[in-house]
Amino acid sequence: PSKIIRLRDNNFIISLTTKDEMGKDQIRLIKFDIQKNTILDKTIDTTYSSGLKDIQEYSDGSIVGVGYVKDASNTDGLVMMLDSELEMLHQEHYGEKNYDMFNSVSILHNSQAAAAGVYTLEDSQESNMWIIKVNRDATIAQKSIKSVNIYKELVKLFKHEIESNKIIIKEDLS
Repeated sequence: PSKIIRLRDNNFIISLTTKDEMGKDQIRLIKFDIQKNTILDKTIDTTYSSGLKDIQEYSDGSIVGVGYVKDASNTDGLVMMLDSELEMLHQEHYGEKNYDMFNSVSILHNSQAAAAGVYTLEDSQESNMWIIKVNRDATIAQKSIKSVNIYKELVKLFKHEIESNKIIIKEDLS
């Protein structure tokens, strides 16, 4: 399992991957209640190997998930929007050559979501962090530039939230 969350209706969703008949990772989401009764068990078949590393629930019961999608030579970050019945509404792939993946997602006060992950530059094995803000349709609202100073990039990325006193980012990231 990649992630388990408690939903607003006091049920739970677990995100995991399963292998299809071709050996590719496919996304599987299981919604269950406190007594472990399965409410929904949904496999989201995708063209390429895919997995969700993190999921979060919006106030309307819809789900945002982030993770990876990979083919034979490339891995990209994946953002997926699902309705409350776990039907896929939107999906987008983000990244460049080499390796890009999202590991976590948080829903922001304005219903956008912030996704954080790692990337490698072409011809490099060094991992670097990247963050994007996405809209409810999985399109990019804002993307951080690739930098080694995470504090400065977080301040740029969350400029509006900081100016409206919704969040504070300290230089030591505490």
